[in-house]
Amino acid sequence: MVPGVVPGAGRSGGGRWRLPGSAGDAGRRRDGLPVNPSGHPPLTAAEVTVVPADQASWADILAVLCRSDAGRCLCQRFKVPGWIWRDTTLAERTAALREQTGCDRGGPGPTSGLVGYVDGEPAGWVAVEPRTAYPKLRSSRIPWAGRDTDPDDDGVWAVTCLVVRTGHRGRGLTYVLARAAADHARAHGARAVEAYGMVTRPGRPVTWGELHVGARQVFEEAGFREVTHPTPRRVVLRMDFGAGRGGSPVVGC
Repeated sequence: MVPGVVPGAGRSGGGRWRLPGSAGDAGRRRDGLPVNPSGHPPLTAAEVTVVPADQASWADILAVLCRSDAGRCLCQRFKVPGWIWRDTTLAERTAALREQTGCDRGGPGPTSGLVGYVDGEPAGWVAVEPRTAYPKLRSSRIPWAGRDTDPDDDGVWAVTCLVVRTGHRGRGLTYVLARAAADHARAHGARAVEAYGMVTRPGRPVTWGELHVGARQVFEEAGFREVTHPTPRRVVLRMDFGAGRGGSPVVGC
């Protein structure tokens, strides 16, 4: 069982999680984030189930990603060492994601993310893996500027993408996914997990595609703490787990 979550009824089998407690006021407008035009209330814990991608169907993964800006990248931006649009085709990115998720494997094993369900419908995605699984991060300035850290440390995991399907946005699902990603990393032996969040400002509109890395406040509410602020709009946030998997998070770099 993943620390911090409790088993929930699965849509297509066991191994799914529900976060305890309530999503609270996470669906309110905050710091310029878009809101759900449908006016639906914030999600409650009973409405959200999160499952590792290898326990989701390929159709469910595509239902989330291909009905958003992520349908072109398919979570390969940090996987491709070169320029993603020059060095890969859509077909290649699709095949790569399918293999990375392990959704066709038929059994447990490494996977590249988690899928969130709302009332049984696939509604969200979060990419979380060991930081070394993202070659493009090595050549990016944001993760490394202003600190001394080993890019080859596979004990540090990273959250690189958060996607919410149209119709479920503005209700706090990214907050649930960020918490689940941290719990997933800890349960699989991570010593720490990082995120590279976007700073949002009141009155300054932000597009959903621009927020694919997640907003700073989403990770802060999940328990991450800012360690560097390499650009005006981007921050590095981190959660350390200490010596043991089940211990309380230790803030630090």
